Amino acid sequence: MYQYVIRIEDELAQQAGTSEEFMGLLVKHAPHQQAAEHFHLSFGQFMVSMREIEEEIQQRLDTQIDRIKWLDCTPLMRQKRSAADHMKYFYFNIG
Repeated sequence: MYQYVIRIEDELAQQAGTSEEFMGLLVKHAPHQQAAEHFHLSFGQFMVSMREIEEEIQQRLDTQIDRIKWLDCTPLMRQKRSAADHMKYFYFNIG
């Protein structure tokens, strides 16, 4: 369901030249209403399901973000080698 709506929105975004035009296309084509009809749900039922899906996505994303650690290694790298002043060095651990 979620991917169905995103696909429609992406297609509309590609057609639009500006954000205002995109918003107009969203109003005209009503992707959520189209999806509700496609999945044989009322608009309200569809929106409840979409909110549940979005909450699940957010929970999974939050879990991943909590697992990512990063360390600024710039001072160490500048001591060890002639690192450029405009460069920053980071170590990322995902796990």
